[in-house]
Amino acid sequence: MKWLKRLAVALGVILLCLAAVASYAWWKAGREPDWYVHARAPLATQHADNAEQNLIRMQNWATQTTAGPLDAKPVAVKQYTIELTDQQINGLIAKWSEAAGISEKLNSQVGDIRVRLADGQITVAGRLIEQDRVLSVVLRPRPAEDGYTQISLESLRSGDVPLPLVAVDGQREALARKLKVDPAKLGIDSHNNATRETAGVYYLALLADLLGGKSPDLYSFLQYQQLGPGMIVATRVRKLDIEDGKLAMTVELLSPEQRMAVVEQLKKLAN
Repeated sequence: MKWLKRLAVALGVILLCLAAVASYAWWKAGREPDWYVHARAPLATQHADNAEQNLIRMQNWATQTTAGPLDAKPVAVKQYTIELTDQQINGLIAKWSEAAGISEKLNSQVGDIRVRLADGQITVAGRLIEQDRVLSVVLRPRPAEDGYTQISLESLRSGDVPLPLVAVDGQREALARKLKVDPAKLGIDSHNNATRETAGVYYLALLADLLGGKSPDLYSFLQYQQLGPGMIVATRVRKLDIEDGKLAMTVELLSPEQRMAVVEQLKKLAN
């Protein structure tokens, strides 16, 4: 019977070890990442104001550059570089979401959304209200073979614990259903002005691709006016460099071939 006692003791030790690992994982999944605790500190309004000034200059560039014959302009004129800190981005998120009434809709599901720029990655995190957990999405931009920028989903994390992508299968399927729009509403004209439906379908497709493990090409649709009606200018991200606490993004107006290619791709998704 000694072997049976030894087996029982061994199983007990294994169960205790498993329980300890499970408890630690549950604690790690529930704790707030250190950077997120720091980022949740009250944000100075100056951060949002400075970021808005940077965006206004970019919008002015978009307005001026799309005037007149576009395709004849030199490449240097078709490009614009904007720099933003993570504090400025967080200030904008807080200010714009409140001004647009988005906060009221989000607060029942997710709160305290914060962005971190570090290690060549963009981390977006927020507290899931119902689960009382901090969910983080980690994105990494990288150069593509054609010299432009692609972006990939590095990881999903609950607290400090990585989550498998299968955890978001339902969200990916929901996004795919929302892609169904009238293809006739998708288009980018010769001045690079895009319809709202074009921008909407692109961003939904971008999220679906990221959740599906793909590395899609990165575009940016710039609205002339931040919160009001206005035209939307289609650009492609040439460079996106991430340093600690800061990003520098260079966008470029699309060539005729690029305009045609992206619209055709989006129309296939919308059918």
